[in-house]
Amino acid sequence: MKNEPTKTRGYYVSSASTNWDKNFTAAAMALENVGDVTQTPVISTSGVHIIRYESDATPGAVPLEDIHDALYEDTLDDMKSEHFNTELQSWIDALNPVYSLENFDLTSGK
Repeated sequence: MKNEPTKTRGYYVSSASTNWDKNFTAAAMALENVGDVTQTPVISTSGVHIIRYESDATPGAVPLEDIHDALYEDTLDDMKSEHFNTELQSWIDALNPVYSLENFDLTSGK
């Protein structure tokens, strides 16, 4: 993981999780003790994972001030990406490019 806070804290996973691939959830739920690590890589739709049971999560509501900054950053990143993709698509549409794949020589590296 490259992004905080998941880089430091990991992901919260429960048996009722719908955010994760079923293989990822099943492998995470199979870990019994804090510190346990999957013995083999877990393959999911998101990639290949080695999962470590980091800690138990405290059940219940999470105070907004505890997650405000992370929510703000995630939302801002999502909005930037959405805006970029929308603008890029509008530029492509305006240019109306014609692709001639026969002009590409993929064997020569040029």
